[in-house]
Amino acid sequence: MDQEWLNVRKRCRQPLFVAALLSFWARQAGVKLFAKAAPHAWRYPPSVKAAFKRVASDPDLDRQTLASVSPGSSASGLGSYDLDLAVGALACCGTPDWSSRFEDPEQLVSLHRWNWLLTRLTTGSFPGIRDWGVTLMLDWSRTMGEPKRGLPWETYTTGERICNAILFLACSDGGPPGLPVVPGELGKALLDMACHVSARLEYGRPGFAWNHVLNNARALYFAGQTLAAPSCSRLALAILRHDLPAIVNSEGFLREGSAHYHFLVTRWLLEVIWLARLTGDRECLSLLEPVAASMVQRSWTFLVFDQDGGEWTIPLIGDVSPDFSWTWLAGLPWSGLAQSLYAPPQLPSAPRQAGWGRLFGQERSGEGGERVAESAEPRIEAFPLSGWYRLDLGRLTLFWHVEPAGAPSFVSHGHCDTGSFALYWDGSAILTDPGRFNYREDDALGLYGVSARAHNNVILDGLEPFVYKNPNRLPPFYRCGQVQVQWKTEDPGLSLWIEHAGFHRLAGDAVSFRRTFTVRCNELIIEDRLDGRCWHTIETFFQWSPDVQVTKEGEGGGRFAVRNRSGGFAGAFWSEPNGAPAEEDSRWRHVRGEASPSPGGWYFPGYGARTEAPTLIHESRPRLPCVQRFVLKWAAPAH
Repeated sequence: MDQEWLNVRKRCRQPLFVAALLSFWARQAGVKLFAKAAPHAWRYPPSVKAAFKRVASDPDLDRQTLASVSPGSSASGLGSYDLDLAVGALACCGTPDWSSRFEDPEQLVSLHRWNWLLTRLTTGSFPGIRDWGVTLMLDWSRTMGEPKRGLPWETYTTGERICNAILFLACSDGGPPGLPVVPGELGKALLDMACHVSARLEYGRPGFAWNHVLNNARALYFAGQTLAAPSCSRLALAILRHDLPAIVNSEGFLREGSAHYHFLVTRWLLEVIWLARLTGDRECLSLLEPVAASMVQRSWTFLVFDQDGGEWTIPLIGDVSPDFSWTWLAGLPWSGLAQSLYAPPQLPSAPRQAGWGRLFGQERSGEGGERVAESAEPRIEAFPLSGWYRLDLGRLTLFWHVEPAGAPSFVSHGHCDTGSFALYWDGSAILTDPGRFNYREDDALGLYGVSARAHNNVILDGLEPFVYKNPNRLPPFYRCGQVQVQWKTEDPGLSLWIEHAGFHRLAGDAVSFRRTFTVRCNELIIEDRLDGRCWHTIETFFQWSPDVQVTKEGEGGGRFAVRNRSGGFAGAFWSEPNGAPAEEDSRWRHVRGEASPSPGGWYFPGYGARTEAPTLIHESRPRLPCVQRFVLKWAAPAH
């Protein structure tokens, strides 16, 4: 039994807690039973259900042919090639083995989502690529069209096939992308997929909308506008009207706590806008353009220019998507589509790596790589509703993500990162958010990426600040808690503090937590105050970039030399008691690349990719209240 359930068991000594827990479990069981017994469409909101009925009764969706177009080349002429998957590539000769099996389900569905059509267009196009793609799509449809079951026919995967097929056909002619002409047999297959999606929209319980329903809408809109199926387009717009305001908040951020997914969903909306402009759909444009403009603007919040590497990067806060790498999406704000909605006053140079923006013509690029000019004055971008904060101070950049409720009450791609941060120097990561290895529930390393242990965070008696694992098994009053963020600028820097009540759930001692960041041009001071009345084990984690060398100084104490690979950042890191136990009552552990029994010391640059990285863990067992201080100091920048 893990520490969380041990704590729940201790709390069960309280009759009111037991009553609330049993009531929650009873409601959860009722919801599950109803979901199993009720037809799937009963989950749809009323406006969406009404639009779905028009799709289900549309006689035009039964037609067998759409256009007489060359069906592609013969399978015998395909030769040898690779198909990009979530991790690596599948080597093929002739048509692929569509029944290939993989250990990771995300690897399997990446074969059936046809994402490889678009990555090949942007990174390895060749003469005859259109015929090559059509041949593979037709072969898949003939081989996998029936029965419609299993992972290849899950709703999200089916929707991705529709969109990737239409985008590929629109962008593979060599000229500006336009409304594609779809070969008849392939068009019938795509309409069949759209009907499948419409009957299996990814709605859960009321109020639990998530990005998948937006992707469902995108697929239906693509099919409706391209294949002359207006009932599908109307269903798509009904979904967008109902769910977009909940999934993308008024600050312009995807609410799901992931920088990578923010770019991914922004891309979806831009693609729908592209198609709406081609077809003159003013209703769709009036709905999406204001939201997409705000999302494009917020995308710039995540971008950092690495002066050493000469390329743009983003903090891997939250999940990383297996669909398309963040590097493939990083150029999105420079695309003509994005800049038609929002462009910064000074446009910096675009990423060198080919990506999504290339599908719609050459990415627009400015001059110079830096996002903003250096300044000794702190500049903070704060979005309390979304929980995103960014500080630029001289050559220093810091990011925080603070889930407003501690743990989300909706489906999320966020991690247990309230209190954590990521620090960059000249755009090079020093202290990181390591991302996530994979989505497998049976892989300790994949689960590790979600946990507080994988972040610059604090764990108390083995409990994370908030509950992210198996959220539906515990009630919101236990999983969530009050969170407050405040900041003030000071000469010559900034102080930001985060308070939360996540540790109030501890049996026998409701602990309050407050973390204060004091940031100056040459130092970062972190002060953790824990208010309670009992003895507790405190673990504090610091995740360093793989490009940073961390070396212990001297035989005793807890002082470390910190230096990045280029030598542009060099400093020292240490702890100060300041009311915490003396050094002999605490210790440091330095881990790197540990997989078991408890993973640690990893960085995940993309889905399924991992590299070893230094992690420092400070362990102590004080009696509360106590204060612990950690100091990172480096050479003051020359002016």
